[in-house]
Amino acid sequence: MRQLSGVFFALTAAVGVVVSALTLLPRISVAPSDPVDSRNPLSSSFTIQNNNFIPLHHVMVMIGLRQINPVSDAPFSLDPKAPPARLVAPEWTDHDLAMDDKFSISLDQLFHAPDVVLDTPDKRPGSADLDIIVSYQPWFLPWTREKRFRFKTYKQTNGVFYWYSAPAK
Repeated sequence: MRQLSGVFFALTAAVGVVVSALTLLPRISVAPSDPVDSRNPLSSSFTIQNNNFIPLHHVMVMIGLRQINPVSDAPFSLDPKAPPARLVAPEWTDHDLAMDDKFSISLDQLFHAPDVVLDTPDKRPGSADLDIIVSYQPWFLPWTREKRFRFKTYKQTNGVFYWYSAPAK
């Protein structure tokens, strides 16, 4: 009986150590907003937030471009087996995020097109598939970690494309 209780307490302590360690893992989230311009899904912004009490340093956001389809033209698409091309704006680099801190990025900062092009129905952006890649360094680790969030646009009954989370492949 004494050995059985010793094993039970050892297993309980091991589970406690694992659960405690898991609470220290960074938890980052990315949430899209509705497009500012209903004719252009790339006018949406994405909010990056640190959802843990562990501060994150050197936070950088990159866009992994998978596919962008103009409304009526053939899709611009990369090889699906190749990793997505990574694009970054200078404003998206070297942020520090404390507990519950957040900042937003706008896709228009990278994909800004003149209004003349957007007013032409056959050249407007349509559906898109991209990754938001967040690179960061937790305060207690000397190396950089990375988390990928995939988003796709879907056209709704009102004719507007909205961003939705998709499984990362």
